[in-house]
Amino acid sequence: MLENWLRPINIETIVETPLDSAQFGERIKRYEVEMPSLQAVRLAIVGIGEESADAVRKVLYRLSFPFGKLEAADLGNLRKDDSAFVLPLLQELMDSKICPVIIGSLPKLAQAQFKAHFACQPSVNVVAVDERVPFHPRLGELDGNYLNPVMNGKTRPFHFSVVGCQSHFVDDETFQALEGINADTVRLGKARANLSDIEPIIRDADMACFHLAALKSAEAPGVAAPSPSGFTCEEVCQLSRYLRHERQADLYRLLRFRSRPRRFWPFGTRDVSIGMVLLRWVQQPP
Repeated sequence: MLENWLRPINIETIVETPLDSAQFGERIKRYEVEMPSLQAVRLAIVGIGEESADAVRKVLYRLSFPFGKLEAADLGNLRKDDSAFVLPLLQELMDSKICPVIIGSLPKLAQAQFKAHFACQPSVNVVAVDERVPFHPRLGELDGNYLNPVMNGKTRPFHFSVVGCQSHFVDDETFQALEGINADTVRLGKARANLSDIEPIIRDADMACFHLAALKSAEAPGVAAPSPSGFTCEEVCQLSRYLRHERQADLYRLLRFRSRPRRFWPFGTRDVSIGMVLLRWVQQPP
């Protein structure tokens, strides 16, 4: 049934030389010709936008797999970046107790992801790790406010948090609106001063959206709007680790990176950063 929504990966475009048995790409199940059995799978990778997702896979597949007996699968790429495809797919996976990890450069399907999550449980806590607040009470979704449909819909998150926002990118109207709904906003300076202080906020999330622009441009240059200030890769790996502590987020999404680098961007740096963040999130709590 999942084949109706997904397109298999072309392993030849992702792996140029044979993988070692200890590497990530060799230790997971892959949808190449036939959909693999998902009976024991607990984590599934789904790409939205083949070019973007495959660029990340090229690095992720060559990293190690220090996760013991964890069963994971790469289910390929969404056939169409449309909510009619995203919603039933995510519902099917979460109903089967499989955690979807979505890799895609466009954040426009956040509402479909939230609806899928809400269909599986009555209350959903959402956390966004972002240099900006992806919500504005007055401006539209096209202005970069990808969580507007979620925050302004009939069904809203039980609690909403933003971690790593920078005050020079956020206006007072947005901060006041978030204060009015008792949302948590942890600015970049406070978050970096002591990461452990924000662990309770992050580990309570059911759905997490990680915007790569939350990293400083030297760590992940291949994003739509790179900034010289932000988290380091080590710091966001720790944040990802918190997401897998206790509650364990049921839906994780990496978004907003460019599938094609500008000529002066070290493209591989970005993809290695993504791979490291994913590995730290996947890693099981002690």
